[in-house]
Amino acid sequence: LYLGATVSRLIKGARPTTLATLGGNFSPFPDGTVLLRASYSQSIDTAAQAKSSVANLGVRWNIVRTAYVDLSYALLGSSSDAGTNDTRAFTATLVVQL
Repeated sequence: LYLGATVSRLIKGARPTTLATLGGNFSPFPDGTVLLRASYSQSIDTAAQAKSSVANLGVRWNIVRTAYVDLSYALLGSSSDAGTNDTRAFTATLVVQL
């Protein structure tokens, strides 16, 4: 089990920005065959009234010692006075080491 979080405040000129990141990994089996992961990151620009965020969910399954499947799902979003944008992405990867 791994959990981590950070919050930082950037004050540069007249546009302060707040950044927050949250993440974690969990392996439900003692041998690490399956790894579950999740993370979330958000940036808030208070001067520009803008916000952006990224959320990731994923799972990695070690099929055998030399091969694994990795699946991930990402949600990306941003909003400001100009409008809102949302993007979703799914990725599947099979790795076989020779």
